[in-house]
Amino acid sequence: MRAFWDKGYLGTSMSELTACMEIARESLYRTYGGKKELFLEALDRYNREMFGRLVEILRGPGSPLQNLDSLFQLYRDCSRESGESGCMLVNSFAEFGRRDPELEEILRSHLKRMRGAFEDVLQRAQAAGEISMQADIEGLANLVFNLLQGLSLTGKVENDPERLRCAHDEILRILRSS
Repeated sequence: MRAFWDKGYLGTSMSELTACMEIARESLYRTYGGKKELFLEALDRYNREMFGRLVEILRGPGSPLQNLDSLFQLYRDCSRESGESGCMLVNSFAEFGRRDPELEEILRSHLKRMRGAFEDVLQRAQAAGEISMQADIEGLANLVFNLLQGLSLTGKVENDPERLRCAHDEILRILRSS
């Protein structure tokens, strides 16, 4: 997973994969079928782990907006820690676009789940009186989702903690005033 995350599908050679997994090329083919199948497995693992963390934070006890704030903080911390790696999901969309229908469907499914998690936390924030009852939850969820994905992508080139903090603060201000 780390090799694909760092270098992408096309940038990761079979030699690098077998070396980091400490297996022979034949074992990789026998176990996974090929590079693409291994990539899909790695992407699925990444998404299960990251989505699990995301949901755990957003559904935590206390204020829904505070939970969202905690998620933003995690994204900022991960951006600093992962350096140029960014988000494997976003990287995969950027690398493949719509050229691979199977992968596109998998990625769209993960994106839909993430947007749903943001809609859920914003609905709970609305019910708790943290954001207006007139707020467009779907629109705000898309805004949050796109901001986080955009930060992940631009963080690969410009890892500026102050810019991340400013975007983080601004989205919370927008949510609270909506």
